[in-house]
Amino acid sequence: MARFINPDLCQITEDLFFTDPYRENERNNIFQPTETLSLELRTDDNLLAEVAELKAKFLNNTQALLHGDMHSGSLFVDDKTMKVIDAEFGFYGPMGFDVGSPIGNYLLNYCGSAAKWDGKQKANHLSILKDITRDTWTVFAREMTELMDDKTQDLALQSPTYQARFLRSVFLDTIGYAGCELIRRTVGLAHVSDLESIQETNARAVAEANAIALGKALINKRHSFVSIEDVLLEAEAIVGA
Repeated sequence: MARFINPDLCQITEDLFFTDPYRENERNNIFQPTETLSLELRTDDNLLAEVAELKAKFLNNTQALLHGDMHSGSLFVDDKTMKVIDAEFGFYGPMGFDVGSPIGNYLLNYCGSAAKWDGKQKANHLSILKDITRDTWTVFAREMTELMDDKTQDLALQSPTYQARFLRSVFLDTIGYAGCELIRRTVGLAHVSDLESIQETNARAVAEANAIALGKALINKRHSFVSIEDVLLEAEAIVGA
């Protein structure tokens, strides 16, 4: 853990994820039709408290060595392998951060694609995105469960009930950090082409509004979600697709 202390780049993440989008800051990059929604983030007391809780875990919960910037642009995949690049943000932190960040990116694409496409192309693409989101959590949870079953040496931590509670806590972190990714990529410094590439102003405004609404829902309502299917249903309800 001492070897991977990374204060300078962690400070960047702390600011961009958990502080700047919820305050007036010159680094924020806000699409004019989205300005009112961005201002509402700064006065949502419950949202601010939930984000503060997620930030406290980011700062203090040293569960695993993280990539630290695990978005879809860092992943290269073919039929047989996956490679991850740009690990300069690596440090020890909460597992859910690395699982939730790509899920947030898939859902950003979900919001953008729903706003700019229609017909069969839209339905097929959104179905693929839901499958990717589902599989990201499902495969992680399966592998983590197997590791806990096979590798845990501490007698107390071998408790199946404890292990289920632990995985539940990682799930809640995952969904919360996915919500933070949706919001910070919409109103913060680092935007994504999934939204910015939408040429029609009204369509982009709808996509960004949906991304903010979904981000808020994932952060505020995560404790009520039982499974990743609940997350997908929430996305469908907000985006209307």
